Amino acid sequence: IQKFFVDTGPGANPFWQEGRDAGWVGTDLTQLTYNLNFFRGANPKTGYPDDWKKGSGVGLYTIGLKIPYEEWVPQFTSPESDQLHD
Repeated sequence: IQKFFVDTGPGANPFWQEGRDAGWVGTDLTQLTYNLNFFRGANPKTGYPDDWKKGSGVGLYTIGLKIPYEEWVPQFTSPESDQLHD
């Protein structure tokens, strides 16, 4: 999938230049890779939400924490937090 997002230089995907020429790509692309730590609402047996299907969107969020990550995860995945996010 990384080759798809090469937008300039050797091996560039012509799709992106076509988009620039047509006006629906206005800037250089930024590719971000991330090592996922957990899914909110994940089934502990599978690691994924039960209703997650191929093609579903996934939000990627990075935030600056003011408390240790290990302390934040249980608070973010608590029943009270579930009520807020559902």
